[in-house]
Amino acid sequence: MGARSGQDYLDRLAATRPAVLIHGERVAGSVTEHPVFARLVRSYAALYDMQLQPALRETMTYAEPGSDERFGASFIVPRSQEDLVRRREMMKTWADYSLGTLGRTGDYLNCA
Repeated sequence: MGARSGQDYLDRLAATRPAVLIHGERVAGSVTEHPVFARLVRSYAALYDMQLQPALRETMTYAEPGSDERFGASFIVPRSQEDLVRRREMMKTWADYSLGTLGRTGDYLNCA
């Protein structure tokens, strides 16, 4: 699966029904619409949209040999110093967007 959009992220999140509790009460409906989560969820969606912005394409994504799709740069398996630099630049772009306040963004697990 290539780089996804913010809407892809929102749709996937809305389609799942995890048990989410706020002050001991289960969140009814989707967390994408709940007042406590909606703005945070949109902030994460904006990160994914950055992957599809033409001006950020080279920073945020890479092409896998033999594929027509672009993938999020956090999925790069580093085989050179250049690969590490590309991945770092992608992560820094996301961190700069949120001023470092969004923890465990999508790049976190992708690199583990």
